[in-house]
Amino acid sequence: MKNKNKRYLFPAGMIISFFLDGTIQFIFTPQLQSQTTIMVSHLLLLWLIMGIFYSDNKHLELWAFGIGLAFDSYYTGILGVYIILLPLIVYLTKIAYQYFEPSFFVLLLIYFIDLTVLEVSYYAINEMIGFANESVTTFISTSFGPTLAFNLVLFVILYYPISKLMESVNRYN
Repeated sequence: MKNKNKRYLFPAGMIISFFLDGTIQFIFTPQLQSQTTIMVSHLLLLWLIMGIFYSDNKHLELWAFGIGLAFDSYYTGILGVYIILLPLIVYLTKIAYQYFEPSFFVLLLIYFIDLTVLEVSYYAINEMIGFANESVTTFISTSFGPTLAFNLVLFVILYYPISKLMESVNRYN
């Protein structure tokens, strides 16, 4: 039974974070979006990054690809953006993982970098295909900055519970 817990924790958490991202955006739209700011929740990315450091799942790129396909299909409507970005970010983070010991500040910095890569890449892709109609400075001030701040606050709140959950499942299995 314990191996089942270990095997199902990561996919279950990923699916929960996938739906929580959309639910947070829907329920808290007045608080997260105004005429001057847009904040986007990235709990799914947080779960993937925590999985790299605290779970022993060896197929994270495949999980990232699958959830990227679901994310593109369900939330963005543009197939290909998250399908490429999520596995790429997971791959690059796994490379960085080899050089760092997991700690709050290391993961905070890596999450900050990964959020930056995700948001800037998403903006650049949308700019290339003509879906983004705002300048870079507008993007930085209205979307990028608030999204980073919001997600870093979520990281600070959720780091301890998620890390302890993943550590306890790995320790007892």
